[in-house]
Amino acid sequence: VSPFVGASVELAPQARAFAAFSRGFSPASTLALGSKEPEETQQVEGGVRFVSENGRVRAALTGFELTRNDITIPDGSGQPRPTGDQRSRGFEVETSFDRERGGVSFNYAYTDGILTRFREFGIVGIDPRTFQPIQGVLDRSGNGSPFAPKHLFSARVRFDLGKGVLATAAFRANSEQFISEDNAFAIPSAQFVDAALSYNRGNARISVIGDNLLDEKTFTRGYASYSVLPVQPRRLSVRLDLRVDRKR
Repeated sequence: VSPFVGASVELAPQARAFAAFSRGFSPASTLALGSKEPEETQQVEGGVRFVSENGRVRAALTGFELTRNDITIPDGSGQPRPTGDQRSRGFEVETSFDRERGGVSFNYAYTDGILTRFREFGIVGIDPRTFQPIQGVLDRSGNGSPFAPKHLFSARVRFDLGKGVLATAAFRANSEQFISEDNAFAIPSAQFVDAALSYNRGNARISVIGDNLLDEKTFTRGYASYSVLPVQPRRLSVRLDLRVDRKR
């Protein structure tokens, strides 16, 4: 059973307070070693939403806490094994302003993620006699959650220039984030700018798209916790879309 319950209260004609609680589970893999307990989740959230009378101005503030118990990840031999619990809490702020020929939106999220109880099987040392790795249990309790930057921010703008021309741009930024549960390496903070200019006529649309226009040098996780891969550098591309209307 995965229950969900929520409620909202009208504070004013354009503002509402809301709250929700939910629980869920995921069955353990048949390949998992040891306990076959399912992974269980529990989430609590609440906040305030505002929508202007004409619907063009929106804003929301949401606080949340999410817990996961009996998380299963592959151990040093590649076999899945229940390893512990994780807790994430924080808040998110969203705003948007829309007009007939344009719009802008902002989003900021703060997340504090921690491994409240986390033990995994891996290499704990090297045998000095045989130079072979020694396997053992590593306690990661108290470490930060991987791939969970504390700060995330994004801003997006859209302009309709008329005569079928549309311009869009986005700015994204995130703080540093760990790539694995051992917290041995953190990807540094990064900022990205993407943009596109498109022309639409009839059933055809051509777009010029720019990704990572700041040519930000950062990484993504590579193999396990031992390597990272560089993100794609600045790139410009052209895309052509054709829509075919079929009449029955």
